[in-house]
Amino acid sequence: MVLDVKSYTSILNVPEHVNLAVVATPARSVPVVVEECGQAGVVGVVIISAGFKEIGEEGTQLEREISRIRKKYGMRILGPNCLGFVRPTLGLNATFLQGEPPPGNIAFISQSGALGSAILDWAVSAGIGFSMFASLGSMIDVDFGDIIDFLGHDGATRSILIYMEGETMSRTERIPEAELEILQQKSFSYFLHETNTDNGLVIDKTAAGWPASIAATGLALAAYPVAVERGFMSRAAAVERTLATLRFFWNSPQGPEPDATGYQGFYYHFLDMRTGRRAWQCELSTIDSTFLLAGALTAGVYFDADTADEIEIRTLADTLYRRADWQWAQNHGEMVMHGWKPESGFLKYRWEGYDEAMLLYILGLGSPAHSMPESCYAAWASTYRWECCYGIEYLYAGPLFTHQLSHVWIDFRGIQDAFMRVKGIDYFENSRRATYVQQQYAVDNPLKFAGYGPCCWGITASDGPGPDTIKVSGIDRQFFDYLGRGVPYGPDDGTLAPWSVVTSLPFAPEIVLPAIDYFIHQVKLTAHNPYGFKATFNPTYPVKSGNPYGWVSPWHYGLNQGPIVLMIENYRTGLLWRLMRDCPYIADGLRRAGFSGGWL
Repeated sequence: MVLDVKSYTSILNVPEHVNLAVVATPARSVPVVVEECGQAGVVGVVIISAGFKEIGEEGTQLEREISRIRKKYGMRILGPNCLGFVRPTLGLNATFLQGEPPPGNIAFISQSGALGSAILDWAVSAGIGFSMFASLGSMIDVDFGDIIDFLGHDGATRSILIYMEGETMSRTERIPEAELEILQQKSFSYFLHETNTDNGLVIDKTAAGWPASIAATGLALAAYPVAVERGFMSRAAAVERTLATLRFFWNSPQGPEPDATGYQGFYYHFLDMRTGRRAWQCELSTIDSTFLLAGALTAGVYFDADTADEIEIRTLADTLYRRADWQWAQNHGEMVMHGWKPESGFLKYRWEGYDEAMLLYILGLGSPAHSMPESCYAAWASTYRWECCYGIEYLYAGPLFTHQLSHVWIDFRGIQDAFMRVKGIDYFENSRRATYVQQQYAVDNPLKFAGYGPCCWGITASDGPGPDTIKVSGIDRQFFDYLGRGVPYGPDDGTLAPWSVVTSLPFAPEIVLPAIDYFIHQVKLTAHNPYGFKATFNPTYPVKSGNPYGWVSPWHYGLNQGPIVLMIENYRTGLLWRLMRDCPYIADGLRRAGFSGGWL
């Protein structure tokens, strides 16, 4: 008993189910308390405790850990460093205030607890009533937009009073759900209009005479189910597109000939849009074939109706995946080769070091026909680099997209392999940390490029304004064209890729949503663009442009458009993740790689 109130050492010991928890413990203990709340099934947490980002990096790290736990359990959090909230019409007071205002029709939202307390004290003495009072504090989750949206549907509220401090709104502003859907639909339009409907091939980029990309085609296959669910296209149209694509790849020529479509169940990186034959004497690409096969498997899971067409989709997806000979792609080694050419054989490099090949190894391990040995995954993981950047420890990979593309299909929340069990996190958390490293690099801006900041970041493999070397503001600057840019070690030439920021949305919405808002409304990167964001922009590169923020790429790329569509959907509903949990090959591959826990 504490002050004659029955008490427990942990919320896990409370016999009744708890819906709302109010936390007022020292800051360092809050993550543990929030974790226990999640285990107990609490859906809402108010954190009154102070001592977080307002005290520096240690407090910021505590906030990040709380955010990670919140996402793990799907809780909503008010605070930290807040006064709490009062709902007089319900007799609910989740603050430490002694007085309570009477019911009324005014809602009051305050970022400052001190000011909120003062106004409430005055209101009580003046007999002024409120429908709700909410103190938001640091807003690691619930923010002004959330409360305003709630109050907009609240019959007891006639007016809303807001107190907001400094630049907080610009840093935490959430773009409306409808605006996300517009961006998602525009991005999907690329696949509607840049596809050969006879064979399903999707053009690599919006340039005249350009070939198809098998990776973009795989992303299109994964995006069609999203489009059906969102009403962007009918199920019948999606079935027709999907069947045309899968039939083409199954029937196209496979062999060692230099003009074939593929070999050993894999496909050439670029294909002629009309004939589907190898283009540009390019390589047979193991990673791009991975994305193609992942898209086919997505279709096989989603199209589950007992109709002739959807049965054929499932059959083709399965047989295409089974045909890929992953053991051949190892070329008598542990790790998989990057590719192969009929003129010269296998390329020089193997997939090693943490990168987008995570999905490749999972699919290779899960194959029922040509499975790789489990030792290949351990060999790959042995090449990892664990680093600390800006006080953030994470599994390093420079370009942002390497932390994203495997996550398009696989929900890594709560599942761990041997490496991550030692580190005590999962790959989802690692991608969240990598996203924060990107933002912090932009804030630090060691090379002093124009435009970089907390809402303007995103460095990855992308298009660029080069090749060019020119003097800008007295500094010799080298600019590149398409290149694997990365942080913190470079290369970095001031080129930013908005699509890579959007694709981080599930990992860190609290910093991604303000960046999307900035790109749309400040830099106006979607204006007059039928497919949403152009590939990249560079505020440093001196060019006469209709955009005051400098050079903007003239192109859209299918490899960029697909992840925007799919990761917005994973953020909104988790659709791709739910679908692929039901794919036995993904689950088998994960288990053979040593993953366990969570949904697996």
